[in-house]
Amino acid sequence: MWEGFRERRDRGTLIVVSTHYLGEARHCDRVLFLRDGRVLAFDAPESFLEATGTKTLDDAFLALLDRNAANESVGEDQESAGEEVAS
Repeated sequence: MWEGFRERRDRGTLIVVSTHYLGEARHCDRVLFLRDGRVLAFDAPESFLEATGTKTLDDAFLALLDRNAANESVGEDQESAGEEVAS
């Protein structure tokens, strides 16, 4: 199946694969991670592995979720601090 996808891609066909199985996503040129209907990240599979220091896309996804949660809590802390200053 993946060889057929690559052949079509090489002929200029755009192929979009939607899967919950990240082992399959490893075969793709680019991966888009979604969380709660929002784009969490979009890059090449190898880039995710390098950026997160993980060996699998499953682990990379979990690491990105952790980073996203940490960034959101920092933003919430900053908003709370702004509200206290404004009061």
